[in-house]
Amino acid sequence: VSQSRYPRHWAQELGTSEESLIQLRGGINNRVYRCSEGNAQWVIKGYLAVEKGHRDCMQAEVEFLAYANEVSPKYVPHLIHVDYEHRCVVLGHIEGKTFLEGEVPSPEDIEAAVDFFRMLNATCKAARQHIKFDAAEGFLRLTDHIENIRKRLSRMGTDHLPQEAKKPA
Repeated sequence: VSQSRYPRHWAQELGTSEESLIQLRGGINNRVYRCSEGNAQWVIKGYLAVEKGHRDCMQAEVEFLAYANEVSPKYVPHLIHVDYEHRCVVLGHIEGKTFLEGEVPSPEDIEAAVDFFRMLNATCKAARQHIKFDAAEGFLRLTDHIENIRKRLSRMGTDHLPQEAKKPA
C-alpha cells in the first residue's frame, strides 16, 4: 500500500466502501479521512515521513492518545490501529461541532474543556509512563503549561463573550 493509497486500504480493512471516504481538514503534518459503514464511523489519519532530526508527529500523537484514553476516555477518540509501515492511524470517530466565529460556548462546553484539562494533568507520573515524545505543545510541568496558555491567551481575546462567560473562558 503506497502512502497515497492508505485511506482506501484502511477503508477496505474496516469493511467500508471507498465511496464512503471523505477527506477532512487536517494539519500540516497529516491527512485526515473519515469513512463509514451504517452507523459506524472511523477516522484514518496519515502522516508524512519523519525527516532526520525532526520529531515524529505520529508517534507523539499515538503516545498522547494512549495516555488520554487511559485518563479521559470520553474526550478523545479510541486508537484502533497504528500502521507504522504506512505511517497512519485508525481512530474511532467522535461527533463534534465547530464553534463559529462569535459563537459563545455554553457553560457545559467550558466545564467539559476544564474537566479534560484537569484529567490530563492529574498525574505527571502516568503521563511520563506513556509519553516519551514531546508534542509540539506538550509539557509535563504545570508552569510550562501555564506559560503556554498565557501566550495563547494574549493572542486571543474574550471581549466578544458575555460577561458571565469571560472568567470561565
